[in-house]
Amino acid sequence: MTNENAKKPGWVISAGVLGLAMACMGIVSGTVSATLPGLIKMQKNILPAMMEEVKEKLKAKEKVNTKEAMSVSQTAKMEENISSFFNKTATYPAWFEKYTLYAGLTAILISLLCLAGSIMLLSGAKTAKPMFCTAFAISALFAIANTVISLPTGLMIIMVAVIGSAMVVIVNTVLIFVVITGKYA
Repeated sequence: MTNENAKKPGWVISAGVLGLAMACMGIVSGTVSATLPGLIKMQKNILPAMMEEVKEKLKAKEKVNTKEAMSVSQTAKMEENISSFFNKTATYPAWFEKYTLYAGLTAILISLLCLAGSIMLLSGAKTAKPMFCTAFAISALFAIANTVISLPTGLMIIMVAVIGSAMVVIVNTVLIFVVITGKYA
């Protein structure tokens, strides 16, 4: 352990490393958000091909073993159920496509700000505390706003994202509290 690390309090290292991890996850999350409509469209295009493959496998199985094979009507019903489920869970309003692109890019920029704040905290810069706290407060507020705006779309993935947003708000709040109350030795 070097002399410089020995002088740093544990809270600085813990908050800085956790901040780095949160910032990196934010960058990944922002990237996914920016590409979400494209991913949904790709899934919609893949679904019919997947169903054709299932049909072919079932027909091949039917020829080999008639006892275990599904009937054509059962296969059609299964296809209809999967297609209906996907269409209900992957339909979004027209504005959502542009919104996710801009929200994703904004999330990446905010995460880069958090990354800079974490690096500054770990390096011991004089303005590290205000930078860190501001970046992570903006990140928490953006997570709340993004969830509130996206929730009415009804997409299944947004419902899951609510849990992620709650975690961001909780962890960021704890990090801000630790940094504000932390004292250097």
